[in-house]
Amino acid sequence: MRWAVFNGLGAAAWLAGLMYAKGIGARADLLAPDDHHLLIGATVGLVGLSLLVWENLRSAS
Repeated sequence: MRWAVFNGLGAAAWLAGLMYAKGIGARADLLAPDDHHLLIGATVGLVGLSLLVWENLRSAS
């Protein structure tokens, strides 16, 4: 159960980061100016990807 939750959160954060970096979604335009989309999106995406990798490596051992 924990594996599924962390993988779901990680994947959602990664996809949200990609969408925000690309400027997809109505709220993305309201949250930050265009020059910050890439930085914020990459940060959220990196956190999501790190969560995925950490949980999968932890559950594999």
